[in-house]
Amino acid sequence: MVSYHLRHEGREVEIDGCLACRGLFLDSRKARTLAEITAAVHDEMAMPGAGKGPLGVMAMYLLQVTTLMPSKVHAPLKRKTVLVPIAIALMTVVFAFEMLLAVSDQVDAFLRSVAFVPRDFARGENLLSVATYSLLHGGVAHLLGNMYTLYVFGENIEDILGGARAALVYWASAIAGGLLYFVLNAKSSAPLVGASGAIAGLMGAYLVLLPRVKLWLVIFFVPVKIRVYWYMGIWFLLQFVIMADPKSRVAWEAHVGGFIAGASLAFLLRKRETPEMPPSLRRPAIRPAHR
Repeated sequence: MVSYHLRHEGREVEIDGCLACRGLFLDSRKARTLAEITAAVHDEMAMPGAGKGPLGVMAMYLLQVTTLMPSKVHAPLKRKTVLVPIAIALMTVVFAFEMLLAVSDQVDAFLRSVAFVPRDFARGENLLSVATYSLLHGGVAHLLGNMYTLYVFGENIEDILGGARAALVYWASAIAGGLLYFVLNAKSSAPLVGASGAIAGLMGAYLVLLPRVKLWLVIFFVPVKIRVYWYMGIWFLLQFVIMADPKSRVAWEAHVGGFIAGASLAFLLRKRETPEMPPSLRRPAIRPAHR
């Protein structure tokens, strides 16, 4: 007999094998763990889009080459998400409404009332815009990029925290991003639009809740897998690069504010597992005396 030890991402199973008959001895628990490890390794080795065949792989590769967007390697959901598709549908409808207003030259008035303008906010005007700005987008590429990032990171956050707490993280991050933008640009009259601050909050929450999940990323045309914490570190450093560029129109302040808020809330809202006490330290049960 020989024993094989398999370990993967916190799972571990010991399998007994017979060298003579080359058979394996498994009970139901070991068989289930082995199946989970095998499925996880298979999913991690599969290229993004592999479920759609060669054309799916090529499409995902081209998407990542042109946009530098990441793709999850293996982060299965335990329940069906609701908030992410609703958010994507809502922001798509709002963007379509923006396009309709643009045709009739009424979009500027709409943006002034819904987008976040620091100078107006300082005067006490349009106070709700510190949250509603996250429903707007400045173009098709802006919308699609945010919706894809929301899909990549949002589903797992909703799965882990639940709908109510995930919504709290999302909107609190949007508001925090808007407020940091206001603090650093209080006299600006340029409207802030986009869900980037809220989505950055989901990214921060992802870092706290799932730091070891891997992401596919195409770097110099080569697909590589990196841990989430490495990707988030690169993304955060990129915000300082954007900050140093005086010609950049990217609101890095909203990104940073949202990221910090999301990470902080996820740390506070995460479910804490109570470690099981070893038998030697457990207090013996008190039994009633029989008379």
